[in-house]
Amino acid sequence: MAKREKTVYDEVDRNKRNTFILFVFFFLVIIGLGYIMGELYGDYVLGTAIALVIAVFSMYFSYYHSHAVVIAVTGAKEADPVFYKS
Repeated sequence: MAKREKTVYDEVDRNKRNTFILFVFFFLVIIGLGYIMGELYGDYVLGTAIALVIAVFSMYFSYYHSHAVVIAVTGAKEADPVFYKS
């Protein structure tokens, strides 16, 4: 049986799946660290709650604003429409 060639849609699906897995792993690690820090300081509920806020904020920023960070870091500029017509 011949193997089907991957399409761009297959790659998009794979990327979405991997992003979801990465976010779940990150979330669990941050919550776990918050729980551990809370246990060390005597209030695991507070530690977990703070970790939850940090995890949600970090995941939101990563998902919706990471493109701006990449553009700023690379020093990208808008293409000149005279030279680069779309």
